[in-house]
Amino acid sequence: MKVPFASRVIPVALAVCAAASGAASAQTSKQPLFTQEAPWLCVGGSFVAMVPLGPPNGETLFVIPIDNNGIEPLQKIAITSDEVFGLQCLGSYIEVLELETRSSDYFSILRFTVDGNTVTPQIREGTKYPARPGHNPNPPEAERAEDAFDSVGSRSGIGIWGDWSVIVLRTNNIHHTYEVHYIRTKKPSGQALEITDSVSLVEETLDGRITQTVPLVRVTDYDTAPEP
Repeated sequence: MKVPFASRVIPVALAVCAAASGAASAQTSKQPLFTQEAPWLCVGGSFVAMVPLGPPNGETLFVIPIDNNGIEPLQKIAITSDEVFGLQCLGSYIEVLELETRSSDYFSILRFTVDGNTVTPQIREGTKYPARPGHNPNPPEAERAEDAFDSVGSRSGIGIWGDWSVIVLRTNNIHHTYEVHYIRTKKPSGQALEITDSVSLVEETLDGRITQTVPLVRVTDYDTAPEP
């Protein structure tokens, strides 16, 4: 299933799809960026953005721009957040939901713009979303805003697991199209079920021939009590 670009966060892991392995001309990077834990990940109009999960996290923003020349080299941008709680892509913008410092009472949003292969940080924006609401629930508007950032692991922002893809829409490349592919595989492993979730950035010609695959993440887990 192909899901049109919507500014949703998506978890990642890589598996090169079967079509890629069959294309002799395809250029494929072999090592995924993330193999221990899926990062925060979102697909923008002409880029893919990621931030690692778990402590320590929030120290680096990973961005892969896509422009007229195709897939550009990975950029790593240091960010000063104490902890990251979400990521979303909105056209040419990247937004990081964060706690600026450990003592911050409210979340803030760290925004970046992406223009071609240039990634530029913007001024940090405060929010009214309390970081420690205690026994009082957040107001509905704050919950909705936080939910826009909240999708982690190897599923899409709309909760779909398995084989699917997201189209990168605004690349302005007249010779190729770009998609982020998600693949889940399962196989027996002793008394457990081995589950591998993978995501890759794929370049295709207009007639569907894969010419480049960039592995983003490959994460494997084991279900010790698989369903019969």
